[in-house]
Amino acid sequence: MGLIQELDFSGESTKVHIKAIYSGGKFIDPKSGKPIKLKNDSLVKIIAFRDDLSPDDLENFKTIRKVVLKKGEELWFELANTSFIFRLKLLDDLYFMKELNKPPRADDCRCQIFSAHDRYRSTSFEDFEPVTVETLNQAYFRMSVKYRENAASHTTNIYKTFKLSTNQLLEVLRENFE
Repeated sequence: MGLIQELDFSGESTKVHIKAIYSGGKFIDPKSGKPIKLKNDSLVKIIAFRDDLSPDDLENFKTIRKVVLKKGEELWFELANTSFIFRLKLLDDLYFMKELNKPPRADDCRCQIFSAHDRYRSTSFEDFEPVTVETLNQAYFRMSVKYRENAASHTTNIYKTFKLSTNQLLEVLRENFE
């Protein structure tokens, strides 16, 4: 059987990845041609091509795209391992898109980083000039490259880094997206 195991720290098997073909209401091992028997109430993760879903099931996993923040709203972020805070204004509406049953993701959204200061000094950076970028990821990346030149990485998870004016993480909008 095409089987890949995941082990926990004690070496015990916690999950198995099984390649199977669904046919006649059963999961079939493609190598042996025999049914794969699972215990009742087993939780399984199914990965299938969109074309293989019935129209009724496909309706449950349709693509949803909605505005989560309007043009003009402000966000802020702090660069990792620094006390540098940047504020930005959305130049377009920010949309989240949810495809099938994947977590929602932010679409590209032009924004302008208009403010930079040190949290401990409460002063603006003298050399800072506003910067317009095409995505939230680019906003973080550009400021990281400029103000953390020696950092090993200049990327971030925007949902766990960018905050609304209410100080809530962007992740909150993602978790509550319907």
